[in-house]
Amino acid sequence: MSKTEDLRVKSDDQLAVQLGELKREAFNLRFQSATGQMEKPARVREVRRDIARIKTLQGERQRAAGDKPESVRESRRSDGLETVSHWQSNRQTITDRIMDFIPPPWGLPPAGASPGFSGRQ
Repeated sequence: MSKTEDLRVKSDDQLAVQLGELKREAFNLRFQSATGQMEKPARVREVRRDIARIKTLQGERQRAAGDKPESVRESRRSDGLETVSHWQSNRQTITDRIMDFIPPPWGLPPAGASPGFSGRQ
């Protein structure tokens, strides 16, 4: 049997317990790596992939039950207003930043310049 098939046989509670154990092991492996005491560096990759397998299986089970996975957020807030994603809010600030670098046309003072600014240095 493959690892995924072994996990599919387990109950939700057993998967949650195993996920907790794997997260604790990943934490310990990070410390071992930082202190140079790691004996099996490949174990980090195995643990990370096992965590991903369990999370994927939990998400599949939640979607099959009709629930949304915990990682999926609602697109509308409780007050009915639509939320703006990080990408959408960041897009406007990047545009504003670009406009700040474009020099003003000759004769017009840049924003925030003193009233006596003539444009010549």
